[in-house]
Amino acid sequence: MERIEAVLFDLGNVLVNFDLKRFEKAIKPYGYKGIDNINDFITKSDICVKYMKGSLTSAVFFNKVKNILDIEIDMKSFYEAWNSIFYPSKEMEAIVRRIKEKYSSLPIGIMSDTNKAHYEFLEGEYAFLSVIDIKILSFKVGAVKPGERIFNEAVRTIGVEADKIFYTDDRMDIVEGANKAGFRAFHFKDTRKLTRDLNMSGVKI
Repeated sequence: MERIEAVLFDLGNVLVNFDLKRFEKAIKPYGYKGIDNINDFITKSDICVKYMKGSLTSAVFFNKVKNILDIEIDMKSFYEAWNSIFYPSKEMEAIVRRIKEKYSSLPIGIMSDTNKAHYEFLEGEYAFLSVIDIKILSFKVGAVKPGERIFNEAVRTIGVEADKIFYTDDRMDIVEGANKAGFRAFHFKDTRKLTRDLNMSGVKI
């Protein structure tokens, strides 16, 4: 087995936790009446995917979503609600810091489907993200997982062959896409499994 030369993590529900219901709760005071599936809207709807790909500004996105959800809200309050979905994973923070301390020359990165508002909030809120060397972010790349383009961008940015990159993601379809692209990819379930997967790949923590 080739030696691991970089470690990549998904962001949401891997490095930090999120609950999309928190967004719904936060916008209820602004007249929100509910939609069928907030998870699908935020992760799969055309408008949200465009924002994740960086093809909409935050101002345009705010106005479009405000109209779709039929809420009366200012942009500052909207993005406070939008970012309220996140909460920390102290165990994952400890793992990232442990890898960085033990393997100081091993690049650590994020490969995430995210948007400008969410990522800027997370970077300001979670100090441990500052130790991460590489950031492959959908809104900067202009592509989302499990499309081939974002995996190719990760390989190009890191500068090592795909089979030397460890990657973990909570979505199985993305894990399968990463493995197809040549990555050594693992399904993230919890920190115990992640530790086993890292150890098996030669990153012993």
